[in-house]
Amino acid sequence: MDAISSKFFATFNLVASVCTLLVGAVVLCFLREREKNEPPGVDAGGGDSSAAAQQNIPTAVPVGNEEQLTNRIAQLEQLLPQLLRNRVAQLELQLQEINVREWNAGGKEIYERIEANDPTLKVAGFCTGSYPNIVGMGLTDNEAIMLAEALAQNSTLTVLGLSRNQIGDEGAAALAQNSTLTTLGLGGNQIADEGAAALGQNSTLKKLYLSGNQIGDEAAAALARNSTLTVLHLNENQIRDEGAAALALNRTLKDLGLYGNQIGDEGAAALAQNNTLKTLRLIGNQIGDEGATALAQNSTLTVLWLNGNEIGDEGAAALSQNSTLKTLVLGGNQIGDAQKAQLRQVTKITNLYL
Repeated sequence: MDAISSKFFATFNLVASVCTLLVGAVVLCFLREREKNEPPGVDAGGGDSSAAAQQNIPTAVPVGNEEQLTNRIAQLEQLLPQLLRNRVAQLELQLQEINVREWNAGGKEIYERIEANDPTLKVAGFCTGSYPNIVGMGLTDNEAIMLAEALAQNSTLTVLGLSRNQIGDEGAAALAQNSTLTTLGLGGNQIADEGAAALGQNSTLKKLYLSGNQIGDEAAAALARNSTLTVLHLNENQIRDEGAAALALNRTLKDLGLYGNQIGDEGAAALAQNNTLKTLRLIGNQIGDEGATALAQNSTLTVLWLNGNEIGDEGAAALSQNSTLKTLVLGGNQIGDAQKAQLRQVTKITNLYL
């Protein structure tokens, strides 16, 4: 409750300060306009100044003070923008400090160690035990941006896991600017096409885990153009045949995860043309016999996961004849018992799961 109250009051102070300075700006503008538009010989009350003088009634601004008032207004007009920027920066820093205090002990520790460029910190967030944990902490774009800023000064951390948080496109784009990480886990966040496309521009990452986000065909095509990634997991996103076909054109990926998407025979046939992939995960898509038969022609895959699709006896028979597969998983399809028994007898695949 203390952290929440502190954040509320810091935010309230920020809004109040901005409003106060804006009110000051409005008052200055009003005074400036009144000075410009007031006709000579008329006082602030709208009466004749000569008549006022005869009755010994003072004008709104004494003649001797007009120049001083004008100079003061000019000074305040120059100072106001800087005062506003300084106050906003001060309160934003307070909010950042409150955000860090809200992290759990592991999160606060890793942030401080990254910021300090701790030479012993090389892996964070992917393992348990002695490794600091920042998985599933509810981190948002703000915290991701803070981490990205700290990472910009860090030269030792190479593996970072931020899965199961609330990071979106803005946080992903900030992390994409990093040039030392080789492995980044962002599964189970709120990243859509814009953030994923930004990550695709990174040139140092070798392994990128983006399962369980909101990534579609457009971002899949952007990620496909990356030339340094060797492992890319895009499971449980919104990728269809078009995105699969774009990813099939990549020539550096060795391990591609696409299970739980909306890929059919057309996408499977496109992926079958790739000659660099070794492991392909297509569980829970919409692939039938046509797509399975196309995949059976691939000559580089060694591990293929196709369980939970729409493959029947024909597609399974074609796949069982592949000469490079070492592991083939076909459970949860539409393969008959007789065909399963025959496949087990004739296949040369070491690990066949039906």
